[in-house]
Amino acid sequence: MCNTSSEGYRRLLPVVKTSRRAMQVFSTLHYYHHYYTLNGLSFKPMLHSMRKISRQFLLNQDCLPAISLKYFIFVFCSLAGANLTDESCKTLASILKSSNSHVTELYLGFNNLGDFGVNLICDGLSDPHCKLEKLNLSHNKLRNIGMKMLCDSLTSPHCKLQMLSITDQSCELMASVLQSANSNLKELDLGSNNMKDTGVKLLSRGLTSSHCKLEKLRLDRCELTDESCETLATVVQSQNSCLQKLYLSNNNIGIKGVQRLCDGLTHPNCSLGKLDLSYNNLGHSGVELLCTGLGNPDCKLKTISLFWSTFCADACDITLDPNTVHRTLSLIGSKKVTLTREEQPYPDHPDRFECYAEVLSRENFSGARFYWEVEWTADVVYIGVTYKSISRKGRGSNCKLGKNNKSWHLFWSYDYGCYVSYNSKDTVVPKPPSLSRKMGVYLDCQAGTISFYIISPEMIYHMYTFNTTFREPLHAGIRVYNYNDVITFCDLINK
Repeated sequence: MCNTSSEGYRRLLPVVKTSRRAMQVFSTLHYYHHYYTLNGLSFKPMLHSMRKISRQFLLNQDCLPAISLKYFIFVFCSLAGANLTDESCKTLASILKSSNSHVTELYLGFNNLGDFGVNLICDGLSDPHCKLEKLNLSHNKLRNIGMKMLCDSLTSPHCKLQMLSITDQSCELMASVLQSANSNLKELDLGSNNMKDTGVKLLSRGLTSSHCKLEKLRLDRCELTDESCETLATVVQSQNSCLQKLYLSNNNIGIKGVQRLCDGLTHPNCSLGKLDLSYNNLGHSGVELLCTGLGNPDCKLKTISLFWSTFCADACDITLDPNTVHRTLSLIGSKKVTLTREEQPYPDHPDRFECYAEVLSRENFSGARFYWEVEWTADVVYIGVTYKSISRKGRGSNCKLGKNNKSWHLFWSYDYGCYVSYNSKDTVVPKPPSLSRKMGVYLDCQAGTISFYIISPEMIYHMYTFNTTFREPLHAGIRVYNYNDVITFCDLINK
């Protein structure tokens, strides 16, 4: 990677525009700090030669005048967090209005666009030559004037925008856009707003309009409750509704909200095919209601996401028992432990593990369902569940998690794969697709099951489920394998 000055960029331009090889080299120079992708130059033989270029180059006021816009055919442009000025917005607007511009996706999130800058962008959106279909203005804190200008441009007969992302409370204005016959919006992302239930009610006026073409709506992290579910159920039952994908994750939706949503999902007019209710407090009853709804012949739902929606109802607080911890383990607070080379001066106790670097939870579990998560930093971990009556003395297998008839564990290793153990019987399990070092344990005492999951931002991956009958109360347990590895029981109660 090199640091090229503005004058250096200027001197490179004539070469870049006439030499395919130079364009390839120029692309490579900017590979490590590119911010958006170009589809190439207008010369057909060179269309795919230049793919990466830094935002420094585009926004540099010395370089821009040297470039005729006819040479650029942008398809995707991301300037998120670029501290755009009004002058930058003016440049972008001129690109959008150019008859030679092919920009279809523009990402301007995390900028502090003022009303003047927004007005310039909107001026470009309303131009007959503008081909923009996707625009992201999230985290810009648009004011009422800016939102009004944006919504006015969206109702222009020349505006071709189909997808919009914003994080500003503007539901009434957006409803007016959706009601416009000129609006082409098919995707709307209003996630991370504090719009609450009142905002959804305002938005519903547009969603039920005969002119509304919206197919995908994101309302995650909007502080919605069961009341919004009633509003949205009315929306999807409308004969005018085109909604096919609805995202409601990370809200405060419970079983009453699920009941209301099911009324909409099972209506003949509902065309919803995908629903995301992850990270809501649905509980098992809520999931059962959804399953019943899915069995209705009028329900067209094909994909439903429920990450953590059942687990969170059973989440429990785990703390480590200092009376059980092996002397080579150092407790960090009540939830973390690390393996050290020096023994810790713990007092003698009959519950303390004498040989293996293991520790149990203070809490015991029986008669219900419980869920907890564990994070680790090294490449090997043993995570398990055990009766309190597991042996603590000697070097035999009766003291090791998973090596006796009183405990179960899952072994995870980056290098050696994964297996589960009970009573010294090892069963190899497939390595998860995610390399996440976070595991969820779901214990159903009545059903006699212990389930292990790998937890990542993208997915919850089921590793294995033990099926048995429990005879005693159970404790969470871990064995630490590597020095300086830190294993943590996550705080789910205050999540």
